[in-house]
Amino acid sequence: MTLILVAVGWLAGIAVVALWSTPSWVGAALTAGLAPVVLLMGTPTRARTAVVMAMVLAALAGGAIFAHWDGRPAPDAVRYLGHTVTFEGVVVSEPAPSETSTAYVVSMQRVRTKQGWVTTSGRVRVSVGQYEGHRPGDHVEVTGKLDAAPVFPDFNYREYLARRGIAGTMYRPQVTVTGSASNANQAAVAARARLRLDDSLQRALPEPVAALAGGIAFGRDGGIPAGLYDDFRTTGLAHIVAVSGSNVSIL
Repeated sequence: MTLILVAVGWLAGIAVVALWSTPSWVGAALTAGLAPVVLLMGTPTRARTAVVMAMVLAALAGGAIFAHWDGRPAPDAVRYLGHTVTFEGVVVSEPAPSETSTAYVVSMQRVRTKQGWVTTSGRVRVSVGQYEGHRPGDHVEVTGKLDAAPVFPDFNYREYLARRGIAGTMYRPQVTVTGSASNANQAAVAARARLRLDDSLQRALPEPVAALAGGIAFGRDGGIPAGLYDDFRTTGLAHIVAVSGSNVSIL
């Protein structure tokens, strides 16, 4: 119950900022107004008082974090949308395979201009050939046209990427690896180990069994054929291919 109440405070803090653009402290104040309800759930004790305080702090934190995120400026990379650019950056995501290509998210560090290399910021979703392999932590030089993500009738893909700090997309650019992540980068090392295990599944099992095993064990469901994935959704079993502690334990 305590976790639910704290979560209510967190969501209340976000809601007042997102829906009414109020200061973040308003959510905390409204949450504090619930204190009598929480305390009347039983004899007031130090534990219930601590829960109320946790709710108020969660509301304040949630509102402040959302306000900071919502008000952050667009990344510098958006100025290059619609242009062919060359930039240097670091791969910050695992490969996301599809039937015809593989996508990566690259964090931009420098971009080449007429005046030379200049520092920049922002992320780009880069789609390359299906068998072009890159790993998290790789330093790359990328040349291609930087486009704004499309907006579909039923899904604002551009806004979806923007929430993740991704300024635009590149389709089939020229990518050159200029360096690899050091062993001190624990996130890159863990990602590489996970990908090696997934590669082992791909070599050891036939398709679509290999893709399904990768989805269950590592949440990498991009390689599952569309028809099979639709069957999982139709039968209400799509959660099986979402990585979770219970799935890994069963496996």
